[in-house]
This record gives sequence, structure tokens and C-alpha cells, in this order.
Amino acid sequence: MKKIVAQCLCLGVLLAVFVIASAQTRRELKLRLSHDPVFGVSYDRQVIRYEILPEEISRQCAITDGKKVPLAVFAHATLGESDYYIVKEIIPVEDDYGWGTALWIKSTKCQTTGTDDVFFGISSTKGYDEAIQRRIVKDAIRRDILAYGGEVPFRKVACTPHILENTSYYAIIGQELHTFCSTAPEK
Repeated sequence: MKKIVAQCLCLGVLLAVFVIASAQTRRELKLRLSHDPVFGVSYDRQVIRYEILPEEISRQCAITDGKKVPLAVFAHATLGESDYYIVKEIIPVEDDYGWGTALWIKSTKCQTTGTDDVFFGISSTKGYDEAIQRRIVKDAIRRDILAYGGEVPFRKVACTPHILENTSYYAIIGQELHTFCSTAPEK
């Protein structure tokens, strides 16, 4: 009888250790995961790397409140004298829903807005017409292909029914991603 009780206690302790370790691992993984602010694709910040926004642009646009927070560049397009960026902090965030910041830089002026404003309805009043939106999305695809190490790995995460359905709410993102996903990968 004592042997059975001892075995049950040992099993209970092992189970508790497993549950605690599993919860800690899930939390650590959650803090490593982030979401692409253009397509909403989840990625592991320790595996997938994006270009870092030059510090002078970060200072010019005053988007980090003087903090030394690195910003990843998910898209960049130039049209005339204007540069457009989609950026996002690459620090661990407990509840990362994928929103980024759009930067519109012309000369010494910088206008910031949320990425949802760029692609959802009110973009033309913020300076993001259809032509610049398409350039931004095409560059985001190009940058994601580089970050994921090729077209095939990026297609595995971006060309899923879930991502394609979610991006359909943003017409231009949905159109460009559907076009990308429906063409054969380059060899």
C-alpha cells in the first residue's frame, strides 16, 4: 500500500513539473512569436529576420519616443520624392496582434499612421493611393521571401486558406497575395 501511495505521489510530482515546464515553454514561445503587419503571418523572431530601419529614419519620425527600440522593415516603396515604410518593433510583446506603423517620409517631414489605416478604406486621405499600396504589398512579399529563405517556405505560411481569407478584408493585400499564391514559384 505504501508503495502505491509513493508511486502516486511521484507520478503527481512529475505531472506537476511537466505542466509547469510546458506552461513556461508556451509562454516563452508566445514571446518569441510575432505577426507580420502586412499579411498577419505568425513568425518566430529568433528564426525569421527582417531588415532593421535605419536609426536616422526612426529619429526623424519620432516613433520610438527616444527609446533604442529596433524596428523591422516589412515593406518599403518610393514614389517621386516620397518614401513609404511599414515597420514594427521587434521586441517581445505579450499580446502581439500584428499591427505595425506606416511611415510616409517626404523631405524632412514624416507622417505616421497605423497599417490598418493604409490598407482599409481611409488610405487615400492619408497619402496612400492604390499605386503606392500595391508597391508596398509587392515589396512586402519580396522581403518575406528573403526573410523566410525562399518562395517555398514563405508560400507554406502565407498561401494558406486562413491567411488568404484574412487578407481579403484588405482588397489590395488580398489581390496581390492571391496573385502571388496562384502563380508557380520561381526556380
